Amino acid sequence: MSFFHQAGKLDIEITQKKYSELLEDNYEVVPFISDMSEAFAKASLVIARAGALTVSELIQVERPVIF
Repeated sequence: MSFFHQAGKLDIEITQKKYSELLEDNYEVVPFISDMSEAFAKASLVIARAGALTVSELIQVERPVIF
């Protein structure tokens, strides 16, 4: 299992620190995802806010999601 987490510029350092405390590897924390469709297509499960664009993109790629 691996984790890909968009944290935003203000929270990236603390988020990376928490992941490093919990996991040795298999995670990536980024401040911004430029190609969200590609990220969704690679995911087996998405945890996201329930914005209209996010919902429509996830319907298109048919991924399970927790909003």
